[in-house]
Amino acid sequence: MRDSWISFWGGVSAFFFDIRWTMLSFVSGGFLLAMSEVLYRKYRDGMRKRRIMG
Repeated sequence: MRDSWISFWGGVSAFFFDIRWTMLSFVSGGFLLAMSEVLYRKYRDGMRKRRIMG
């Protein structure tokens, strides 16, 4: 009985650990995407202003 209980809790903790890592990778991926989007917009606007200036 105890071994099955331990394996059950091990599965639950592994499941939650997996969810945590998935969320972490999802959040960091979204953050990187947002950062690249912001940088791209800044670069594009800078190029447009430079083109108007030049």
